[in-house]
Amino acid sequence: MSRTTYRTALLTLILLAACSQTATVPEATPKPVPETAPDAAPEPAPRRTGVPIIFDTDLGYDCDDAGALAVLHALADRGEANILATMTVVGDPHSAGALDVINTYYGRPDIPVGAYQGERWADARPYWYGSATDFLTPLVEGYPSSIKHKDSAPDAVQLYRKLLAAQPDNSVTVVAVGFSLNLANLLASAPDALSPLDGRALVGRKVKRLVYMGGMVQGTRPDFNLGDGPYRNGSTARRVLAGWPTEIVFAGAEIGRSIMTGSSLQAHLPDNPVARAYDLYPGTNRGGERPSWDLTAVLYAVRGGGDFWRVVRDEHLTISADGTTRWQAGAVSPARHRLEQTSRSRDVEGALEGLLN
Repeated sequence: MSRTTYRTALLTLILLAACSQTATVPEATPKPVPETAPDAAPEPAPRRTGVPIIFDTDLGYDCDDAGALAVLHALADRGEANILATMTVVGDPHSAGALDVINTYYGRPDIPVGAYQGERWADARPYWYGSATDFLTPLVEGYPSSIKHKDSAPDAVQLYRKLLAAQPDNSVTVVAVGFSLNLANLLASAPDALSPLDGRALVGRKVKRLVYMGGMVQGTRPDFNLGDGPYRNGSTARRVLAGWPTEIVFAGAEIGRSIMTGSSLQAHLPDNPVARAYDLYPGTNRGGERPSWDLTAVLYAVRGGGDFWRVVRDEHLTISADGTTRWQAGAVSPARHRLEQTSRSRDVEGALEGLLN
C-alpha cells in the first residue's frame, strides 16, 4: 500500500468512527455482485497480427520448403507474421494437400491453399536423385487435412486476386521460394469480378515487396527457381523480373547454402509432418539437415535484415537465355535488390532451429 493510499484509508476510518458516535446507521443489505457486469462487452476475437504474407512454393522438389513453412508458422505464433495464403506452383496433385497438412498441424487449417491448375508440366519430386520416392504422398495420406488433391484447392491466380483485392494498399509481402509461373500468370491476369484492376495494377497497389529465393551472384549454371526448373531457360522469370511493379529482394542460393538446419525436427518424428518430410527426403545429411535456402528467405521477409544480412541496393539482376543469373552495377526502378550475409552461418542456424523446434 502506498503512503497516499494508507493516509486516505486512515482518514476514512476516523470519519466513520466519528459519525458512529452521533448517529445509528442501519446495516445495508448487500447486493449480489454479478460475475460479469451486464453491460460488459464480449471478449474480442483474436486478431491476426504481423507482416501479411503470401507464401508461394514448389513444395515437393525439396524439403526446405516444408521447413520454411514451419518457420513461417512459428513467426505467426509470435505475432510477427500473418499468413494470408499458401500457394503451390507445381502441377503435382499432392503438393496442395501437403501444404494443407502442414497448416493444419500448426493449428491454422483455415489458411487458404491455392494451386497451379494448368497442365501438369512437372511433378514435385526430387528427380535429380533418380529413383527417389515421392515424399508428398505419405504426408497427405498420413496426416489430417481437408485438401488431399489439387482439384480441391482453388486456382492460385484467382486466390491471389481475391486476397490482394481485400488487403490494404502497399501492405502484402509475397515470398516466392519456387518457380515464377504463378507470379507471371498473376501479372497477366485480366480484370474480373474480384477486382477491376488487371494483375500488374493489382500487384502494384496491394503488394509492398516480393522476396524471392533465387538470383545467385555470378551464377555459372541455370538458377533452379529463376531458370524455371526443368526447362532451364528463365523465360517466365524474365517476365516477372521485367514486369513486377514493386520492389523485389532476391535471396540467392549462396545465402542458404551454408546454413544447415533441420536437426531439431528429428525429436518430433513421426508426429510432425515437416519432420517427416525431412526424414523422407533423400538429400538430408545424417543429422537430418538440409541447406536453408527457403527458410532464410522467409526469415528475411518477416524480420528484415537484422543482424544477419544487408540489402545490396546499387546493383540489378539479369537472367540470360540459358537461365543463368548475373548481378551488374547500377540500380534500376522498380528496385531489384539482393541479400548479402553479414553474420556467421551458425548464428542464423541457431535462430532458425529455435523457430523449427
